[in-house]
Amino acid sequence: MERESEAVGAEKRTIMIVHTRQQGTLVYGSEKGDGVGKVIAPLNFRGSEWLPKGGEFGDPYWYLPHSRRSRSHSLKLRQAKEGLEAAGFAVEVLRDDTTPAFGFDDLEAERYERAELRAEGYAERADAADATSEGIRARNREKLDRTAGSPIKIGHHSERQHRNLLERVWTSEGKAWELYDLAKELRSKAQAAERFQHRREAVGTTLRRIKKLETRLRDIGRRMDGKVDWLSEERIRELEAKGRPVTRLGRQGESVLVQVGPSEHQKAVLAADVVEITEEIGYWEGVIEASGAEVWTRADFAQGDFATDGSGRWYEVAKVSAKSVSVAGLFSGRDEAVSTVAAADRASRHAPAFRTLSYDKVKGRISGEEARRRFPEAFAESLDGEVPPARPAKKRGVAKLEHSPGAEGENWWFDVGGRRYLASWRHPEGWHSRGPVVTPCRKGGEPVRIYTVEGLSARKPTGDEIKVATPVWFVEEVHNLVRAFVEKLAAEAAAKEGSTD
Repeated sequence: MERESEAVGAEKRTIMIVHTRQQGTLVYGSEKGDGVGKVIAPLNFRGSEWLPKGGEFGDPYWYLPHSRRSRSHSLKLRQAKEGLEAAGFAVEVLRDDTTPAFGFDDLEAERYERAELRAEGYAERADAADATSEGIRARNREKLDRTAGSPIKIGHHSERQHRNLLERVWTSEGKAWELYDLAKELRSKAQAAERFQHRREAVGTTLRRIKKLETRLRDIGRRMDGKVDWLSEERIRELEAKGRPVTRLGRQGESVLVQVGPSEHQKAVLAADVVEITEEIGYWEGVIEASGAEVWTRADFAQGDFATDGSGRWYEVAKVSAKSVSVAGLFSGRDEAVSTVAAADRASRHAPAFRTLSYDKVKGRISGEEARRRFPEAFAESLDGEVPPARPAKKRGVAKLEHSPGAEGENWWFDVGGRRYLASWRHPEGWHSRGPVVTPCRKGGEPVRIYTVEGLSARKPTGDEIKVATPVWFVEEVHNLVRAFVEKLAAEAAAKEGSTD
């Protein structure tokens, strides 16, 4: 355990600031009202009568929230030490960042117990606020009943008394409704506290927490291996003086390619992190196993299956990846029970944008065959128009082609032979980019016009045009015509450059 001390102002008792990963950061030798709080409370230290009693340094009163199962907060410890010494206290700081904490299940049980106490406290305060509010309103009703609903008698000796009565009733009625609103807020907090464990152990939440912890473990592994960087000899000597192992891998001029590993102390701290994180992952995996919930993975899905997020809607799977599935119709705003890839494809002349649904948010799966049996109407061919052909795939090529869709037309940007070009196609009449694709566009046949681009906006037509034959169903058909033109132009430029060489 590292020890930092400097006696200043011996007339006052010594304040001990002790950090261990098991207990967190605790302050000993202080009590309520002795002036210590004025110094460390602004640093987020909090006082509590519920801290562990007894021990080598007596009973603590101040603690640093969220400091258990973690390394010490060096900046806050230094600021607290300097502030207390400036206030005339003798201060000693003890830190142990290398001994891992244990008993994560006990820590969780403590959290749940505190949540139950919070729920009870909020409920009691809500009942008291309700009772007080109802009492005030009852007394106000009695006061108003005495007037028997009679109006204020202007000029009568009772006028002043009557007005004062109404003023008092009005003021107290406002307080009653403030207490009523307070009671509602407290009951909401009580309900949130009652559901604390349920929310914390929810399957999706727990799975995401496990993923974050596993990411932390991988990050620690990379830090253990060290970092490769180009450094100067002076910087290398500074690191070696701090106990950091430096392995030279190469040199370029005055810079040296090195691999810098953690010091022995840093390795011990990282090892403690690994122990705690591994214990925590095991605990949460036990929670998942005890819940009996289905944990979905890539192996459970294939293209054409249907997944649900628990909303009552089923989405067809368009793509399966390691962490999620891409589905049709998620966040589309439509109310249909089933969203299919075919329906998404017909919803626009542009290719549909499939949304990802991570496995921790998946609540169920059915096969494509089962979806057809349960929801035959979703797979019936629409009679509102023609059945569109299969949407063509966008062709690829050597030259980069940037597509920019618009409300009135489509633009494609590309670079060939050191020049910037724009291919612009104005939508023909009846195109309607958004909306059900039930008929092809047969009108117009607007050509794609080619421009050279100089600067930000200067355009000059080249005289080239790409004819678009009708009928046209999808924008991909025009895109592939542009792609063929671009590849031809790129091949001509390459041949010209080759002949020049």
